[in-house]
Formats: sequence, C-alpha cells, structure tokens
Amino acid sequence: MQLIVLGKILRIMIIFFLFVIDHGGFDVVRGSYICLWDDPQKNYGDYRLFGDELNQMLYQINAKKIVKSAVLGQCYSGGFIDSLQGEGYVIATATRDDELSSAMNGHVFDTFVYNWICAINSADELKHTIYADKNYDGKISMEEAFNYAAKCNTISTEHPQYSSIPSRLGFELSFGDIPSLKPELYVRDHESDDGIEQNNSVINFWNSPDIWLSMSKNGSNAVDYFLPDSIAFINISIHNRGIETYSGDQWLKVYWTIASPTVTADDWLGENGKIGGIAWSGRIEEDIAPGDSVIIVKPWMLNLNARNNSIKNGNINLMAVISDSPYFKLDNLYSISGNKRIANKNRSIYKLGKTNKYSISIRNTSDAPKWYSIEPINTEKPYSSADICAELAFDSKLYQFWSTGGYKSKDCKRIGNTIYTNKLCAVIDSILIPAHQSGNISICFTPGANYNAGLGLKNHSFDFVVKANHEVVGGISYIVGNRNPVVGSKKIGQSSYLLSVGIDDDIEYLSWFDADGGEIGTGENIVIDTEINGNEIFVEAQFTDGYIGQSQIILNPVENYIKNISLNEEKTMIEIEFNQNATTCSIIGIAELSGVNGYQQHIIQEETTKIGVEISTLPSGYYVLSYSVGGEFVESLIFRK
Repeated sequence: MQLIVLGKILRIMIIFFLFVIDHGGFDVVRGSYICLWDDPQKNYGDYRLFGDELNQMLYQINAKKIVKSAVLGQCYSGGFIDSLQGEGYVIATATRDDELSSAMNGHVFDTFVYNWICAINSADELKHTIYADKNYDGKISMEEAFNYAAKCNTISTEHPQYSSIPSRLGFELSFGDIPSLKPELYVRDHESDDGIEQNNSVINFWNSPDIWLSMSKNGSNAVDYFLPDSIAFINISIHNRGIETYSGDQWLKVYWTIASPTVTADDWLGENGKIGGIAWSGRIEEDIAPGDSVIIVKPWMLNLNARNNSIKNGNINLMAVISDSPYFKLDNLYSISGNKRIANKNRSIYKLGKTNKYSISIRNTSDAPKWYSIEPINTEKPYSSADICAELAFDSKLYQFWSTGGYKSKDCKRIGNTIYTNKLCAVIDSILIPAHQSGNISICFTPGANYNAGLGLKNHSFDFVVKANHEVVGGISYIVGNRNPVVGSKKIGQSSYLLSVGIDDDIEYLSWFDADGGEIGTGENIVIDTEINGNEIFVEAQFTDGYIGQSQIILNPVENYIKNISLNEEKTMIEIEFNQNATTCSIIGIAELSGVNGYQQHIIQEETTKIGVEISTLPSGYYVLSYSVGGEFVESLIFRK
C-alpha cells in the first residue's frame, strides 16, 4: 500500500530505488516471490509477493518519467526481472530465478548485497577502500556496483543477474546523478564515443565514423572523398543515448569547406570571402529508439568550388551539427571535441611526389595570440618501413611567426622556409600566431632514401595535428600513397573488351595481369577476351620515382550501357551512343583524368539513345567519361582529346 501512495506523490526527475533483502521463494505455477513480514492481502498466512503483484503495485511509478532502480537480494530473485524490466529501469539480482541466495560465512549479510553496498560506499564496514569506480569519474554507477558485487560473488551456485533499459542507463545512473529522461541525440567523434561530455578522449576528433560520402543513395560504395561525377550522397549516423524515443523535434545541418586543420565559422558558412557553405539542412524526421541510431542519407549537388576541392585535394571537409531550431547560426564559439552534437570528417587523399603539393592553413581564431605546434606525421600504426618523407614549405607569414619562437623543432631538418621529416614524433614548435592571423603550408610527401617500392601498393594513414598552447585544436586525417591508374573499358565484341589507361607524365611502365597473376599485355591499351582471360583484370603502373600503383577492373558480363563514343574531327564535340534508352536521372560526367582541370555534367533526357556534348573549352588530355543512373555509378570510359 505504501508503494501505491508513493507513486502518487513522486515527481518527475526523482529516482525511485527499491531494495529487497531477506527471504524469497519459488512457486512452480507463479514463479519467484518475496517473503513478507506482513500479509498485505490478508490472505490468512499468505505472505508471498509475486512479480506481477509487485509490478501492479508499482504501476503509478512506472507510468511516470522516473528513473527506477531495484536491487533484489532474496533467493530466486532473478525471476523478478521479466516482471519489472522496462524503459527507464535498472535491475540487479543476487541470483537467477532457480537459485538460492546465501549469507556470507560468519555473517548475516547476503553475499551479493554486502558487496553491492561496499561498492556504492567505496568502502567496507571496516573502512577499507573499495575500488569499484572503473572509469574514474568519481561516481559509482549502478552498473559498476553490480559488476563489482558479481565479481566478488564466487559461490558456484549463484549467478547474479542484471538488466538496464536502455543499456546505457545503468552506466550513467548513480545516487545523486540522475541521467536525462529525454531523447538525447549525438554524433560520434570516434568509434568509442558514447556521447558523454567532455567528448575529447581521442586526439583525432576530426575523423568521425558517423560522416561519410557515398556514390549511391543506399550508402554503399562509401568513399573518403568524392570522385568527379554528378551527385554525392551525404551519410550521417545519429545516435540516441537518452531514455525516450526521439520523434522529430530537432534539426541537422551539414556544412562543407576546404580541407584545413583549423577552420572558422566563416569557412563553414562560406562568408566574408571564404569557400564553404551548407551542404544540407532539414529536420531529423526519423524516429530513433533509446540506444539506437539511424543513418540519414541526403543527395548533394556539389557546386563548382566543392567539386574542384574534391578533385584537387582529394577531400571534402564536412561537419554535422544537431540543433533545436532550424534558425541555428554557427559562430566561432563552436567546438567539435567539446560538443556531442557536432562532428567532423576531415580526411584527404595525398599522392606521393614533389609535383603533388597541397596547401593548408593554420589559423588562430581566438582574440589573443597563441603558441602553436604542428605534428605532421601522427599515427599509432607502423610507419618506418614505408620511409615516406613529409615536406612542409611555410609561407612568409607563418615563417615569421615561427621565427618569433626561435625556429624550434624536433626530428626535423630545415632548409630555408621548408621543413623535412620522416619521423612519427616530429614536432614543429613555438609558432606564435597573433589573434585572428593565419599562415599557409604547402605540403607534399615524397619517397625517402630507403623507400621500398613494393610497399607502394599499400596506403599509409596519418594525422596532421595542430596544437595551440599545448591543446589539440584541429587536424586532418590523410592517406598517402596508392597512385592507382584509372582503367576504362569498352566492349568491342561478344566477349572482348578494349581496356585503357591514360598515361601520366610520371608513369614509366604499364603491365596487365589476369586473376592468376599471369601477364597478358603491356602499354596503355589492351584487348582482352573474358572467355580466355576471365572477367577480373589487374593493371600495374610503375612510376619514375619507383612507386608502384595497381588497379583492378571486373568486367560486367551483361551488355554495357554505353555502346560507343566518338569525337568529331575538330575535337570540339563528343557523341555518346547508348545500348538502351536512358532512364530517369541518367547523367553523363566528364572530368580530366589527372583531376586538375575541367569538369562537365549533363542530364540525359529520358528515352534518349544518343547525345552530343560540346567539349571545345576542355584542354587537350585524357578524360574520364562516367555514366550514372539515380545517383549510382554504373560505367566509365577513358577518351583522349
């Protein structure tokens, strides 16, 4: 009866804690029960309280938005979990539904309950310290208390049980610290990110696993950068760590800008002369259950600046922001590492070679001067065997800022304004950048003296880390290597194909192989027969600096979409003929093979079998002609103008 009265007076945001000790029993028909000191039903000696009866007594409490926790130490206590468990409940029991609960030797204490109380108090009855706070946050959560008590319970006939709905509730719930009962959305900065602030336990918070681009609307064919085509699909994974189901009252904005380790709000907004903008904005309409996540996929028609950035830098720098209003306006107080509702994907593809230079900016966005340091090659993975050298050329402004601090560095070599290093622990230190000032770095990666060309088949992942006053403020995750040749195919017979690779200036030799490793030809063009050579073909390119790149093409056994392409005599027009009528959302894209100059995009009218595309403004060179339907890439060919 007291529980019923309590249910009427409890307010929202109060924790209800149920603690049961002493005796319990088991009935073969109704299951586990608690042995009471009094008979609440006046059933003439029936002192049993079954799980369904307890749940009915707790009805008014269960109906309210109250966090509930129960610790049950009686025999057969595990049988109460099915009756009580529900959203907002954490339950710990001493045993399963078919086990007795024993007292400690020489004590009247129940073993499980005794250890649970010791964990909560961080001490036993003799004031000996108990270490149950495994995440060192100064609080003993219900999950930590259960884990400690269960570990200490070594009786082979007892198996403590635990339930938490949602699963994270028990991790966050402790006496005096009640977690939010509302939906709580977040995007992760890293794989182990659980949405708890401060969200800065990992250095490279700019490499969110919850943001990626894909070449199809179902999220497949994920890429770290977007190849020149028609439509990019932005994928954002959003998690709910709250107790209630999210049902549509928050907003998502996705920003893009040029790759840089330090970015201002103006960069993301594309204001005051900066390059960037909003890639997508809208209400998060999908329902998200507690502890669950959804992936939001939205098409993005890349504008010219974004497309050029993806081609030249192999990068699109994206940031996702969850807000309570569609009118949210980003300012320079935003923090990626310190806000669970903001995440960033800033990842680039860099090629080896002195001719492949990439420019990045180091900015002081604060109102006071700060001391900056740079770690150009930061990684947890083995690196030394690759012997890749980072070459960083400072512009005059950044070089002057560095001179103020006395050109300090570690494991680097300086020649003029250029710094060279191939060490993981290299640091360029003591760069004093005034408030709201910036400088640029031209960076490239080259093979070292002991570079092993055979390792060129692998990618090497690093982080470019920037610190201000010894705190990490930003960075770029980048991949170095893998200058793979781009292969185009054209069907010229029943089972024969013409395969082509555009020759870059620094490609020295091209070899073609079948799936068994047998060489089937050399040079930029080769004709193969799938009945003889199979439909899986490899091409290997050896570059003048010793780098080896490899690509694979799997030839589709069905008829190609593109029947033929031809250029007029003046090479100002290309005619494209299709094997079948074009469908809705069919698009032709044309981009220079090197990815430096020129891009065209053409929407094909439905039922079209032949189109002409003007290419008079494109300079001479090799080009990739791509064909996509509904945003999904289906075929590409290489042609030379």
